[in-house]
Amino acid sequence: MGIRYVSLIILFILLQFVIGCSNEMADNVEGKTYNHVYNEPFSDSSFLNWHANSPDNWELMSENNENILYLIRNGTFGKIRKPSSYAILSHLDVTNFELMVEAKCLIDTAIAGRDINIFFGFQDSVHFYYAHISNRSNTLHNIIGLVDGKDRVPITHADGDNSKARLRDYKWHKIKIIRNIDSGSIKVFVDDMRQPVLSVIDKTLINGKVGLGSFDDYGQFKNFQLKYNLHKK
Repeated sequence: MGIRYVSLIILFILLQFVIGCSNEMADNVEGKTYNHVYNEPFSDSSFLNWHANSPDNWELMSENNENILYLIRNGTFGKIRKPSSYAILSHLDVTNFELMVEAKCLIDTAIAGRDINIFFGFQDSVHFYYAHISNRSNTLHNIIGLVDGKDRVPITHADGDNSKARLRDYKWHKIKIIRNIDSGSIKVFVDDMRQPVLSVIDKTLINGKVGLGSFDDYGQFKNFQLKYNLHKK
């Protein structure tokens, strides 16, 4: 067996080791290993697992061989100030998780505060967190919000750096949320998966369901993946 052949074998083994480590890291964030992975195909059958507060406002569509969840119109507000439209993945009550999705807002880009929302820690219609992704950064836009039985309260907000307001066009944007209930950490990433645009420590809600929607606009979602640990009741 030649030296070159042995060297190739060693290189192959090292590459497998590196790939294995990368896969392990992908399932282990901040010291937490996820026990389950859910990939949503947005099909007629899979969407039966979702609960929408206004079902007529949602449609499934296909574009470029990709299935898309389409929020076709904005919702209406109730007695308390909170997001008007949401679809919740109703059969999974989770603790630690990493949620990945692609989303875009279809409201006129000239409108300040246009948004899409990602929901988590959803207990019921008046107890949940949401990440408000917008084209504007202030105390009410581009925030992590908490609805806890009363009008929503920002528990963090962008620091005025407009580079963090990413939803300025009609393009798809990659969004990731990482939740660690032990530390209380919540991190929100948009497009740049290395640096969060929003982060906070909060333990008000330590488990709940996740979902998609908007505060008062409409848009589309695709490529939804949830790595998670189930809540033990």
